[in-house]
Amino acid sequence: MRTAIKEQAPRKGQFHHLEQQENYCKKYAVAHGIKIVKIFRDDGASGMTMDRNGLQEMLKFCGQKSNKIDCVIVYGVDRLTRSSMDYSSIWVMLSGYGIGIISTTESIDDTPMSKFIHVFLAANAMMHNKMISELTKRGIVARKQRLALANQQSTA
Repeated sequence: MRTAIKEQAPRKGQFHHLEQQENYCKKYAVAHGIKIVKIFRDDGASGMTMDRNGLQEMLKFCGQKSNKIDCVIVYGVDRLTRSSMDYSSIWVMLSGYGIGIISTTESIDDTPMSKFIHVFLAANAMMHNKMISELTKRGIVARKQRLALANQQSTA
């Protein structure tokens, strides 16, 4: 079995560093007798978009039959994408090439239930990302309001 490893680099301050993710993927491949053909990275790019160099390079590479890829190993589904619609597109594309997606942190296979779990995990990552974004926006608005109130009180 031949594989490509895909990792999205976390932003500064996140727990799972790129090297850790890559090591998990490499250990998984070795433990399961899978030959790593190529490793793809998206250094600091948002998982909310498919417009990422590493992802696009990986999809192109996987689409070339001469590369004979059987699977793509990811640390977790949320490292591939944080959009359920993009995940579905990626999954359909790779499936069409006869390529599976393996997550080192989620026990998923090719059963109907696992296919549902794949999409659920991507949707959950998307929701989590959107919630953090919303909380950040609320925090910024609240801070601006506090500063404006403090300015009003100091000039009165």
